[in-house]
Amino acid sequence: MEASQFALAAYNILKLIHHLVVIAAIACAGLLPKVFACKKQLEEKPSYPSEYMMFIWNLDWIFRESHSRGVRDMQIYVRMVILYIINLYENNLPITKRQRDKGKGSSNKK
Repeated sequence: MEASQFALAAYNILKLIHHLVVIAAIACAGLLPKVFACKKQLEEKPSYPSEYMMFIWNLDWIFRESHSRGVRDMQIYVRMVILYIINLYENNLPITKRQRDKGKGSSNKK
């Protein structure tokens, strides 16, 4: 919840990256909610985090209609994608700072 509030506060229509974020979210909302991984393949998850990227790349993706609210309600989906991407690219947001600190080997745990 905190990440959403920070991302909303950081949103600036004057930033070109934020224009791109909106366009990407609209494009994703039209396609991604209907793309799912094959359930049989998901049963055999990797043992180590380092194996996940290759695992995801090799998944068979299928197209299907979904009936869950998060998939049907495009406004929620667009907003979620916008907030996620802003949190990835804005350097002063808590999630970005936490990820950057993890890369340096420090921890935010108290």
